[in-house]
Amino acid sequence: MKLIALDQNAISNLAFLPSPIWSEIYDLLRVGVSKEAILCPTPTETISESVHLSRPKRDGIECVCAELSHGYFFRFPWQIIALEALAKVRPGIDTFPLWIPPRIHTPSEAENEASSRTIRLEKTKFEDAVNPILSEEEKSAISVGDRKEFPKSRLAYMSAVGWLRVVRGYLNKLRNDQMLGDEQFIIQQICGTLVELRITDKEIAGLLRNIQRGEWLKIPMLACWFALDGVFLYDQLHRGRRFEYNDEWDKYRAGDAFHCAHCFITDRGMASAIRQAGLRNSDNFEVFSIQETKGIVAYLKAAIDSAVR
Repeated sequence: MKLIALDQNAISNLAFLPSPIWSEIYDLLRVGVSKEAILCPTPTETISESVHLSRPKRDGIECVCAELSHGYFFRFPWQIIALEALAKVRPGIDTFPLWIPPRIHTPSEAENEASSRTIRLEKTKFEDAVNPILSEEEKSAISVGDRKEFPKSRLAYMSAVGWLRVVRGYLNKLRNDQMLGDEQFIIQQICGTLVELRITDKEIAGLLRNIQRGEWLKIPMLACWFALDGVFLYDQLHRGRRFEYNDEWDKYRAGDAFHCAHCFITDRGMASAIRQAGLRNSDNFEVFSIQETKGIVAYLKAAIDSAVR
């Protein structure tokens, strides 16, 4: 079975069918799912990214997701990371990255509007905080020779080192029963998941050793994150690119896809970033932008044919 990750653009195209080619893609996905050749787990971010839409459009997206996922969702990224890391120090950990969440109540329109306002506020705060990293004077001072010293791979490594250093600090606080701040939401949630899994002091010590040895860099989710960080930061430093609020969520969804899916259908920018980061591998992990409809159709037909034989 091929696991296919769909971003919000792809899911919206399937729900609203803007062209005949997307009707064909939808039909192929339905056939693949019915033959158990394909499964499209729902990204957890789909819920928040759909909150601003009208009720009929949200219902359409939910119907498509339910049909193609059979109720499966990708786990939250912090759960995947916590399980993968703990499995390195505790035998018998189930690292399966998919789950079927329990049914929750359908939110009212007032609740959706409140959520939408919160997301818009977070969006503004996030973009103000991260843009720009450098002033215009500092950007102009970067010479061509300097740029050669900071290729995307180097920036990805620096991102990994910085992030893992913060993880070490949080794990040490956890081991010493100190209060964990919420400045780093993802890391805080990783620690929270480890607490739920009843991690011991000895296991925390093992996690710290594994970070020192670079074992965490072997977790596909994190390898994807850091590689994309290198691409995004390079573009910001040298091409004036601005970080957007959705960049973080797109990175998490790409991490889900790279961690366990065989194919990722996303927007043009993310497809390009994945290719620049060297994450694409036609044998194990393929990526298509939503504009590459012929490639998507060919991939789905091949996946169905391979399962039927």
